[in-house]
Amino acid sequence: MSQTKLFKKAGVEEYDLYTLKATVNEVQLRGFDIEIIRGPVESIGYTARVLSRKGKLIGLGQSSCSESSKLEKCIKDAKYLSQLNLQNIKYEFPSAKKDKETKIADSQILKAGEELVQPYSDRLLKTLKAKANSKPSVKPTFGKIRTYVLETLLENSTGLEKKKIETYFYVELALKVSSGTKLAEFWPRKFSRTIKALEPETVLPKWLQLAQDTLKAKMPVTQKMTVILNPQTVCDLLVPTIGFHALGETKFKKQTVFNKGDAVAADWLTIQDDGLHDFGLLSSPFDDEGNPQGITPVIQKGVFKNYLYDQKYALNMEEKPTGNGLKSLDGTIVNLINKNTVFVNGYPTNLSVKPGNLSLENMVSEVKNGILVEQFSWLNPDPMATSFSSEIRNAYMIKNGEYTQVLKGGLVSGKAFDMIKNISGISNQQFIESGATAFSCISPYIRFENVQVVGK
Repeated sequence: MSQTKLFKKAGVEEYDLYTLKATVNEVQLRGFDIEIIRGPVESIGYTARVLSRKGKLIGLGQSSCSESSKLEKCIKDAKYLSQLNLQNIKYEFPSAKKDKETKIADSQILKAGEELVQPYSDRLLKTLKAKANSKPSVKPTFGKIRTYVLETLLENSTGLEKKKIETYFYVELALKVSSGTKLAEFWPRKFSRTIKALEPETVLPKWLQLAQDTLKAKMPVTQKMTVILNPQTVCDLLVPTIGFHALGETKFKKQTVFNKGDAVAADWLTIQDDGLHDFGLLSSPFDDEGNPQGITPVIQKGVFKNYLYDQKYALNMEEKPTGNGLKSLDGTIVNLINKNTVFVNGYPTNLSVKPGNLSLENMVSEVKNGILVEQFSWLNPDPMATSFSSEIRNAYMIKNGEYTQVLKGGLVSGKAFDMIKNISGISNQQFIESGATAFSCISPYIRFENVQVVGK
């Protein structure tokens, strides 16, 4: 029996069905040894959404299952939940529209994902072994290397049927640094669409340097100063805050402080939501409701320009959807293989910060008293108030344009929306980043003035 007939059998007229097939290959490291090799491990998940109507009220219910034999019950559960969730809102499933192309899959991973993880691990371990006897020594205690191939099929009752195949590559390492009785740890984690972006020869030199420098770190002194954030920490600062206030949902609920035409940041700052950036972590021809993803200007030279709409809030605000109906993947543990179970909400795709005209070296050379932050323990600003207070894990003190001291401990605190009004420089190169708490953005380094640092 076809899936369409299952919906009709349950008396459902309006629906969508999101099917996700995942193939994962993994190597797990323990010290300098490959402890476990898994894969290819395949899984499949189905998520049914059902729309019920009663007069002017509309209800949307969702239910998921991992076996096609349970799909009939899944549909019935979604129907039942939709009837419990009636609201006075507008909603209808999108009809098919033409999508634009974007690159979201690595041909190497598609052809031989299971044959890539072990050679990659071997090269990684070879480089690490060469550093084991260095001073200070750096040794891995744990690691994971994974490839993902995700195949998505989205169908709905309007006749829409869309498919895509995408890839991810993931590296996680726990690095122990020692010199005599001194010990420290550095724990990097990175997602990419391609294996090339995370080649050991590309990422390890900086990771090893950060790990070794940690042994020399001291606590910062309490004062207000210049702070430069690297692209990963920019991602964690801006996606939960600008991303939240730029949503059509927050405009509809009167939660945003953004109004079109308002100056909300220094004129250094230009941001667009780029759902079509090649190999962006949330790039896709279409969003998780079936609407085409695109490129939407959000902030232009400090001025707020546009909101981001999923299907629901576009209809309720009489706007066009911008392709931002996503099963969002925030959090420190991103479970890509269960993405289908997540509820669709309005969310940015890849917030993309326009590069400036300064090299990082020039940005640093202009700093009289400040720090460059490479890693926080947990940067997760409050979306509404944009406030945060985050512990420094890896940073460098800058005095008169020179790095003078490695820093660890203490806090950087403030409000993201105060900081973006005090930008004094943006570097001239973008990086596709997965943050520690925000899954995706594309950003340069950004320099902020008059930021509170708390230490001794």
